[in-house]
Amino acid sequence: MTGNHRTRKFSYFVPNIDGGDLLENFLISAIFSTIGVRFYLYLFGFPEFGGERFHIAHVLWGGLLMTIAIFLLAGFLNKWVKELASIIGGIGFGFFVDELGKYITHDNNYFYQPTIALIYLIFIFIFLISRASRKYIQLTRKEYSINALEVLKEFVLYDYDVSEKNKALDLIERGHHDGLMRHVMDTLRQTHGTENGNMHLEIRLKHYFQKLYIRIAQNSRYTKALVSFFILYTLLNTYRALASLQNVHAYSYIEIGQLISSVFSGALVIIGLYYIRYKQRVAGYEFLKYSVLVNIFITQFFVFYQERLSSVMILFVNILIYIVLRYLIAQESLYHPKLSKSRLAKMKNFFVNLMRGK
Repeated sequence: MTGNHRTRKFSYFVPNIDGGDLLENFLISAIFSTIGVRFYLYLFGFPEFGGERFHIAHVLWGGLLMTIAIFLLAGFLNKWVKELASIIGGIGFGFFVDELGKYITHDNNYFYQPTIALIYLIFIFIFLISRASRKYIQLTRKEYSINALEVLKEFVLYDYDVSEKNKALDLIERGHHDGLMRHVMDTLRQTHGTENGNMHLEIRLKHYFQKLYIRIAQNSRYTKALVSFFILYTLLNTYRALASLQNVHAYSYIEIGQLISSVFSGALVIIGLYYIRYKQRVAGYEFLKYSVLVNIFITQFFVFYQERLSSVMILFVNILIYIVLRYLIAQESLYHPKLSKSRLAKMKNFFVNLMRGK
């Protein structure tokens, strides 16, 4: 949600600069809960809750969780509650959408085979919306100022934590410099921040993991371990795709789709490791994250179609890797913000350097 400033007379819908992360929380939670529900039902023989007379479908639990998420968003102002609501809402949506087969068939068939494909298409659609909101929605100066005021709430809540102060100042500098916001900016600069938010547990944990990341990232073995892990990750995905081809007599779009998506994911890993090798970790982490997303949204669909039980653990591992990469990107961006480039520039520089043999 960044780019050139635009002017609008009035904003009925003010973009949230952290909205992309919240949508990703929602989406990952929804995927995890959908697969988790199916795994649980398969593992325990599709039990029914409610006794002989009633059947309490899990779509109702999904509705309850989404209602809780709405109450959290409506009743509280702090950021971590929004993050919690996005996760609870995502879990509830996963419970809800898992029963799609019942509501698109005349016989209420939960096991309607194309349901999984439809669910994954819904997830991909939500993901594309979240990415488009970041890329194409450009904030006006007024909207940057409004987002800065949102960050100021966290600054006050955590007893003048310096990281929230710096984030607010950055947004104010991008926004309006009129009398009110200039006064806010001057007052904020004169306010002394604290390193650990007067020992709030959340702030202490955040700073602890930031320092832990710096220590690990500065270790000479870190890059080697990261490269080795993702090489193994790529080889295993490719091996699974090739093995699925060998187990069938006539290739279908399932096996071919799994192989193509695995190869594409592997290509993104190679690009990411190239950037990490040349000390551009933000760019490298981004490409590794895209590789994992390809596995989650495309490869995993084909794997789940063939091997429902074993694919659950694979998806769980992919989600964990994705969460870790998101954290690594956030931490690296704090210390090297100027290394962030557009995706097109990253790709262009990669192929130019590759042609030059660098």
